[in-house]
Amino acid sequence: MRKTKLFVLVPVATVLLAGCASTVSGTAVHPTDGSHTTAAPSSSAAPNVKSLLLTVTDLPAGWSEDTSSDTDNTPPPSCLAALTQGGSGNSNDDASRDASFTNGPEGLPLLEETLIPAVSSDTASAAFNVLKGALNGCRNLSFIESGQKITGTIAPITTIASLGDASAAWAMTFKIQGLTLAMDVVAVQKGSFIVMLLYGNLGSADPTTVTDLAKRAVAKLP
Repeated sequence: MRKTKLFVLVPVATVLLAGCASTVSGTAVHPTDGSHTTAAPSSSAAPNVKSLLLTVTDLPAGWSEDTSSDTDNTPPPSCLAALTQGGSGNSNDDASRDASFTNGPEGLPLLEETLIPAVSSDTASAAFNVLKGALNGCRNLSFIESGQKITGTIAPITTIASLGDASAAWAMTFKIQGLTLAMDVVAVQKGSFIVMLLYGNLGSADPTTVTDLAKRAVAKLP
């Protein structure tokens, strides 16, 4: 999937998803005072998480599982640094699961899903509000990759349908070597789960497609 220089942008979104997993898994961060409430997810919950992820059979025709690897260590933009460190020392990141898909010979469009179980719906709700606040406050996603500056922006999306108990979406746009990559991120809290979806494509991301994929993911949650 990540065969062109354009795909150095994908790890930035992956860092975002990983940061959310760190924030939610076993740690609720309270926006008002910055305190943490820690509890380990139940051991019986983790084995069931993978079965709740999207599979190729859940997706429209044309999608296939992405089996490529990504060893990029690009640091996150500064506005996401706090988010990616949110659960440090108190999280159980092994409880989260992810899946990745592509729909084209060059790996675009791409779809990445991260599913994160929390210890309760209250924990998931609190963590959802933290990551929502972090992403709403982030505007500049520019960073340096191999000495080259990549310009990126992020802004909330209001055209995505409301899903689950709480949901929010953001549009990320990156420019590199005259090309534009659009990535839409959808976060949904349903019960004690948070699902994060990333949809990326050249030029622009189709809100109708993103909404449909998000509905499919949320429909698999209990």
